[in-house]
Amino acid sequence: MRLSEKTLEINYCSQLQAICPNRIIWFGLTQIQEARAGFDVATRLGGRILLFQFKASDYILRNGSRRFYLKHDQLINLQNHVNSRRRSIFYVFPLLGTTQELSRNSNIIDQSYLLDVATLPNLAIPTKRNGQPRQNKIHYADINPPSIVIHSDPIELKLESSKDVAESGFHGADGAISLDIEFEEFWRKWKLNETFSYHSKGAVLLR
Repeated sequence: MRLSEKTLEINYCSQLQAICPNRIIWFGLTQIQEARAGFDVATRLGGRILLFQFKASDYILRNGSRRFYLKHDQLINLQNHVNSRRRSIFYVFPLLGTTQELSRNSNIIDQSYLLDVATLPNLAIPTKRNGQPRQNKIHYADINPPSIVIHSDPIELKLESSKDVAESGFHGADGAISLDIEFEEFWRKWKLNETFSYHSKGAVLLR
């Protein structure tokens, strides 16, 4: 059975906690927020905001590469968040996509690769073989670690091992700048809550 992006996302986030020494609080978006912002989850680690967009695929090409699908508008949204700040906004590509693969190896961090959105050039809307724009505006992204090839006009980029990046504490991350008011409000309230005593009570309501 095919694994959903959500299944991979929640298990990746859970397993990341075991690698990073600091406590991690995840900010999950509603469907409306995700469509607007272009990412799935975010966290604040060492004072830096990190954004993650997860992808799932069970499609293996004849050459052994695993094919993922990147929405053009989502990709542009992520690039708009970057503002040249490196190693802070990532596509996450787990190289397992079925329950059978998961049963053989449930360590998702070890099997995942990261693409730093800051390394992406400006990409035109993908086209069909006849040169006409692809109506669904989906880029094909073929992964054979440590490389990813993104079509239509092929570009090849280097991926990073998710395990290595996590164990380094996301070393070298500038930290993303969020343009989402609700997102910033969440972190403002969380920081305020941390200043209270251990016995203080409180809640954050997300709409």
